[in-house]
Amino acid sequence: MKGLEVRLGDVPVTLLPAGALLWAGGIAVADLHLGKSGSFRRQGLAVPEGSDEETLRGLLNVLSAHDESRLVVLGDLFHSRHSLRDATRTWQAWLDKHEIQATLVPGNHDRARGPADGWNEVEVGTQMHGLALFHHPPEGESRPWIAGHIHPQVRIFDEQGALRAPCFWPVGAGLVLPAFGAFTGGYVIEPTLTWACLGERVVAIPEAMQRPDRARR
Repeated sequence: MKGLEVRLGDVPVTLLPAGALLWAGGIAVADLHLGKSGSFRRQGLAVPEGSDEETLRGLLNVLSAHDESRLVVLGDLFHSRHSLRDATRTWQAWLDKHEIQATLVPGNHDRARGPADGWNEVEVGTQMHGLALFHHPPEGESRPWIAGHIHPQVRIFDEQGALRAPCFWPVGAGLVLPAFGAFTGGYVIEPTLTWACLGERVVAIPEAMQRPDRARR
């Protein structure tokens, strides 16, 4: 799978098709929402099992492909208190098994979590290898930054019709990452330029391809 090399300020980063970012600090992802399907089932909703395993399997594939054991999660590692115990056990067992060095920037869904055991936790806005780490995209931040929370997707139009894809969204001095979790959903944005995850590539998508009236001219 081919990544796309870009720069955030003076910091070189590689955008990976799986929705992760590679830089000197390791691999960064956002919004895993572990335990979401379990939480929904506890509320009586018929949703399939296995989304946490799918998320962690994809994450291990990314780490292994780049021979990397350092992982930064930009918030919403867990989904809710209703499934926190099982999700925490699954997460800790995965970290231990694969010897992953994980760092969490807490998100709004992580408020019910217990004390960190097996991973580090840093304050929102902590700078690591040239990038400031956030969950919510910050306002007025002049440092190069990365964040999550929004689950950005882009709708792409061409002569064949339309498709919807997760995307990296450049905002000000920083970048909003797509949600990495297998069971997360997404929010369609309409930026001037974005980088979409399309199969095994990350592709720059100009504004013209995001509007059906322009795409068919």
